Amino acid sequence: MRRGTSPSDRVASYLAVPAALTAFIVSCIFAAAVPAVAAADNPFNIKIVNESEQPDSNVYVMLHDNAGTAASTDGQLTDGVAKKLSDINNSTVAMGDISAARLFISYGAAVTPSEPNDNSTTTRYDKIEFTNPGVANLTAVDFFGIPLSLQALDSSGNTVGNALAYRCYTSTLSPQLAAAGPSALLNNGSQFVRNWAPGLFPQSYASMASYLQSMAGQTITIDDRFDSNGPPPVHDAINYTGTFGPDGSITLNGTLTPDGGSASAGLPVAISGSNLNGTAEPGIYTANGDYTKGGNPGHVGDNDQYAVIYRDVVSGFAFGYWGGRYGNAVSDWKSQPGYAAARTTTQPYATFNQYAAAIADYSPAAYGYAFSDMGPTPVVAPLNNGGPTVATLELVIEPDNGPNIPGCVGTSTSSPSPSPPSTGGGDGDGGGQSKISINNSVLKLDKRGRALVELSCSGDPCSGELTLTATREQRRPKRRAKKRRRTLVGHTNFRLSEGQTRGIFVTVSRKGRNLISSARGRRLPALAKASVGPIKSPTVVSQKRVTLESYKPPRKHKRSKRKR
Repeated sequence: MRRGTSPSDRVASYLAVPAALTAFIVSCIFAAAVPAVAAADNPFNIKIVNESEQPDSNVYVMLHDNAGTAASTDGQLTDGVAKKLSDINNSTVAMGDISAARLFISYGAAVTPSEPNDNSTTTRYDKIEFTNPGVANLTAVDFFGIPLSLQALDSSGNTVGNALAYRCYTSTLSPQLAAAGPSALLNNGSQFVRNWAPGLFPQSYASMASYLQSMAGQTITIDDRFDSNGPPPVHDAINYTGTFGPDGSITLNGTLTPDGGSASAGLPVAISGSNLNGTAEPGIYTANGDYTKGGNPGHVGDNDQYAVIYRDVVSGFAFGYWGGRYGNAVSDWKSQPGYAAARTTTQPYATFNQYAAAIADYSPAAYGYAFSDMGPTPVVAPLNNGGPTVATLELVIEPDNGPNIPGCVGTSTSSPSPSPPSTGGGDGDGGGQSKISINNSVLKLDKRGRALVELSCSGDPCSGELTLTATREQRRPKRRAKKRRRTLVGHTNFRLSEGQTRGIFVTVSRKGRNLISSARGRRLPALAKASVGPIKSPTVVSQKRVTLESYKPPRKHKRSKRKR
């Protein structure tokens, strides 16, 4: 449903819908949007790296899918049956094709398929979501319980696509989430269990009523796309407008235009203000409220053009886009920085989803909201869906405390016993600050337009962003000095363990590739920069001047013709 994305990307956004809805919604989307997969097995491994404060014998792993048939191909995991990490060979399980699966990590006790999202349980757990072929993602849409990191690796151990990681851990993040929703914090005595998200506990978070009222009389434009491979395939451009009433209600009307066809009037979409900010099912928070299309009930799980319109309306409020600095058309704000960054002024009332904003600040590559993929940062890792082959999906269980870098040291967090001394993350009183070195100075693009940057991490675990900025001289009058201009040509999130060296692929933008092509010798000076810590206040820990070189296909040797 996103502009310019594959069906698997659309699936990822629905995988992040609150758990009670996932079974129904995902089944609809996989039936409609994901191409049929041949009998190929698409094998890959899930490698679990335990850097938490828990011994392997106290960590439980449980695999589950909507059909109740999920299983690893090596027989180590069966659907709904938890197993101690210490009993999994080399902490690795072999997987094949699988749809809409979740892998749960819990401390101290096993969880069952019926237990997740049960607010009475004090078992501490969290999860990742994936489908193969497709994508994998971290999700805090329902709650935050355990900091996890996820990255896809090729057969050489290089990161493929975006690494999905928390840049600060529980000791820093949980207090920020609790500040947004104090009554959504669940402890078991002195032990942290989880922070519930507003999608499940909306009553614990600030009302959006004043934000809705501030939009009264304002007209918004939903200019977006709906793409589905079907059957039958549908590719429609959407152009709808509507004006908010005094209570936040809105009716949108407009046209649907198939690719290569003519525009035709679509059904009116009506959303009530009580739906958007109601007490029972507030759509802004749940992203799954009621609306009508042509007077009939509509649901976000319908996976049609009208679901796109509803999604865009509620997402505009969740990100703080409506009435913000980018304007009131989806094409103007989509993929722009959201939350506080989208606002022109600070208001005494909530103007965005504060829980999702905190998740984005400490893990911009995790779903903190059902449609986080509408923001500026990729929130999925590729998994054998037409791109580079993924050999391993690495899941890291992060420590609760630290890392010991500016902006990431918070209140010490109690953990369920048994809990040996931490060996991974620093507790704010000791441990080495993250140190990163960029090892290569010449970056040659491959045929996919990616530059492979080798990073080494020492000190605390290193999670952050790697950027490539090109430097070029602007032409100016002879009497004036030359001015250098920097252009961001590529960036990606990365995650390395302490003492680890790994290749990180950075996709260079079209603008960057054009700059390289026009540079002398097709060699473009650039600056590689690695930063860690919260997005709002990152710390640059390493930078190095590098050279970007364009891809040169191997020369084909002509065969000499022998004279007969």
